[in-house]
Amino acid sequence: TRTTVLASLLPQLVFVFFLCFWQRVSGFFRRPRVVFLDKLCVAQHNLELKAQGIWGLASFVDHSEELIILWSSRYFARLW
Repeated sequence: TRTTVLASLLPQLVFVFFLCFWQRVSGFFRRPRVVFLDKLCVAQHNLELKAQGIWGLASFVDHSEELIILWSSRYFARLW
């Protein structure tokens, strides 16, 4: 019957909806997370832009609620 078909399709449709649109839907319930990755957010090809990016880190950290640092022993061997 029609009710049985709807009852079997509804969970699948809800799943597909949330799978496809979860990023947009979650924006209604919580603030979006902003991630800062130094290798991607600080220009590595131009020394002037790199300096501006490094100076801007303080403002980014100041406006952050949480800071998670992922590092390895190689991290401090980098030249910047």
